[in-house]
Amino acid sequence: MILALRDLLLKYQRFLATSAGVGLLLGVVLIQAGIYRGIVADSLDLTEIFRTDMWVVQPDHFGPFTESSVIATKTRDLIAQVPGVRSAENMMVSQGLAVVGDVPKRVDVVGYDIYHIPFPAELVAGRGPSKPRYEIAVDRGLGARLGELVTIRGRPFTVVGITGRAVGISGSPVVFMSLPDARDFSAKQGAAEIRRLRAAGGNPQVPDQINAVRVWLEPGSDISEVRHEIEAWKHFQVITRDDQIANVLRNIARLRLTLLLFAIILVLAATAIIALTIYSLTTDKVREIATLKLIGARNSVITGLVLWQAVAIGITGYIVGNGFLFAMRNFFPGYLELRGTDNLGIGVLAIAACLVASIGAVRLALGIEPHQALGG
Repeated sequence: MILALRDLLLKYQRFLATSAGVGLLLGVVLIQAGIYRGIVADSLDLTEIFRTDMWVVQPDHFGPFTESSVIATKTRDLIAQVPGVRSAENMMVSQGLAVVGDVPKRVDVVGYDIYHIPFPAELVAGRGPSKPRYEIAVDRGLGARLGELVTIRGRPFTVVGITGRAVGISGSPVVFMSLPDARDFSAKQGAAEIRRLRAAGGNPQVPDQINAVRVWLEPGSDISEVRHEIEAWKHFQVITRDDQIANVLRNIARLRLTLLLFAIILVLAATAIIALTIYSLTTDKVREIATLKLIGARNSVITGLVLWQAVAIGITGYIVGNGFLFAMRNFFPGYLELRGTDNLGIGVLAIAACLVASIGAVRLALGIEPHQALGG
């Protein structure tokens, strides 16, 4: 090992340049892992925030976060009577634009019964909505301040709370409001549309509808039995927490495979760089290796010389990659979730790539004959 490090120090420019190149590639791989984890975390954020046992939605729909669903408001009373159900509450989930400082921003709007459900997200400032009209709590990613007026579909709402992290399935900031406000928001019609409805004899009133019923079960209740009761006899679709997670992962399966393929390409590129560098270093010291063999050095010593150089490049590149990751993480507009297990796994992968990359150089070194030390 010491012999390998001393040889690298003699050619430190090439060693540092190779380590920097490998480090940047590994840094991109680490960032990709963080991007993927962040996308999964964004997609499951609302599911984790509400910590519900199941959602009841429109038949043949996979709501409330991945598909729009419409059911009657009185569905809650029907579900609450099912054996095993501890409580059931109406929910509204929809998307729209919030105007903050004259800038429209896409948001996910969540309406809940503020008198029966505690504020679900973690607050960093202010409080949750406590009035049935025109109060909202928003994710800090929206950029709104406490007391600021935010316009949603032409109506002003006062920001009374700021959440630390609450995003929808696509990563948009979540706006929490009372259930009446959310129903009005979801069904709000423009003046021209109202006039057309009235002229056609229609009723422009807000329909008595919601998106889903959030259900908590009694301790010890069999979730499969409650689900069967609701689906078979009440004729609704039941989405459990596990169903929601599985559906989200299916939705991002293509993205996951794309990131995985790109990561494999980058690791292969890093392996090729290391292989070329180690092979070049080995070629440059043919006479030195021959001299070692001439004085009786074993093949294990020669092999160790090459392997330790490859590992040294991999370790240094891994350190550079982590430095690149932590230097760039604050510049990404999306959420990066960095896990130690991912970081460690990529480090092990980098060392394995270094060992694979050194195979050609090891074969070259072992094939050198001692008499080459006497050549010109």
